[in-house]
Amino acid sequence: KQEWQILEFLYEHVGQLCEFEEILQDVYEDNPDDVGNGAWIRESGRPKVNAAIRRLRRKLEPNPKHPRYIFTEREHGYRLEV
Repeated sequence: KQEWQILEFLYEHVGQLCEFEEILQDVYEDNPDDVGNGAWIRESGRPKVNAAIRRLRRKLEPNPKHPRYIFTEREHGYRLEV
């Protein structure tokens, strides 16, 4: 479920950098206990987003190691191109 929420968020911001914190706030806003505070976002949130992006790439990309659609912006977040 979370990976599709992330994809929807990226699609709503197609062509733009989506920072980790923005993605986490959007995906977890319905359950504030999951977000907690800024420390949670920095320490626990990034691996969750990264794992969801890996799963999305496996499902959407012709070659996940050479993405065409979901690009990593190192240390910042992700960008969707369609």
